[in-house]
Amino acid sequence: MDTIDSGDVWIGGTKVNGLRDKGLTDLRRSRVGFVFQ
Repeated sequence: MDTIDSGDVWIGGTKVNGLRDKGLTDLRRSRVGFVFQ
């Protein structure tokens, strides 16, 4: 995920700002899907 420059980002009730690598990895695995074309 990209670094946030300003504001707040929430995904499914989880605030993304300030999450460390482990938290971002867990969030990606459980809440975010990628479609490769």
